[in-house]
Amino acid sequence: MNLKRSSSSIEEPPQSRPRANSSIPQPLINGVSDGLLFFGLINSKGRVFIPSTKNYFGGIKVSRVLCDSGCSSLLIPIESSESLAFIFNIFSNPRKYEMTISQSRGVGGQSLTLIVKYHTNKERFAIKLAEDILGKGVSRVDVDYLRFALSTEDISEILAKKQYASRFTNPHQLLLNQYKCIDFPRRTHVLLGQLVLRRFSAMKHKDCEIYFNAAEFPFPAALGDLEEMIWNLTKDVKEALPHHFNDWEDDNFHFLDTEDFFSKENFSDSV
Repeated sequence: MNLKRSSSSIEEPPQSRPRANSSIPQPLINGVSDGLLFFGLINSKGRVFIPSTKNYFGGIKVSRVLCDSGCSSLLIPIESSESLAFIFNIFSNPRKYEMTISQSRGVGGQSLTLIVKYHTNKERFAIKLAEDILGKGVSRVDVDYLRFALSTEDISEILAKKQYASRFTNPHQLLLNQYKCIDFPRRTHVLLGQLVLRRFSAMKHKDCEIYFNAAEFPFPAALGDLEEMIWNLTKDVKEALPHHFNDWEDDNFHFLDTEDFFSKENFSDSV
């Protein structure tokens, strides 16, 4: 497909034009090969964030997604007590969903995670990324499980509520009790690791990290035009990228440095 940029290559944001069906996202980039799945922009700390707030993990919307090839799995934040309640509600059927507690360790510390799986091997969880930028379903991938980071508040709440605690076997409840006094702050962003990223081809081009289907993407002739499209679309996003967070990999990591760095007003979607 010819990707030469024209005045129609970048459309107006979806909220500024009428829609026949407002439930179907209208892509902000037109004329790009279906081989393009999603892309990230590198912030001032060298982290790669997807410049979209419409990202869904098993039906759960998360606004901040960091592409981390050093993460072997997938780690989803639980942003509040209400978010924890929503997770237990949406996966409430114990005959359909299995919940377990897993212990995670890294060079910077340890943590507990909540794993949600289907009881059967026939069903999987859908992940959709940057749905508002490239259109519905463009970057969908199905995974066998969802993995959530538990904060100290989450652990205490699970132990305190019978309807939550009853979802876990005794060994998992013992693990929760073992860690309930350790300070685990809430995560603020998804770590999109190899559970998802290994499904795609990827390349870095200057400050862009591009994920694509190699069989369909017009590589490499499209890079210049694609870069121009991305930066015209996201020229106001650069300052809104998460710059101040710290993660386990950072040698200056300190929980007190974490702040609400994400400016929804300037990002691709504030809904």
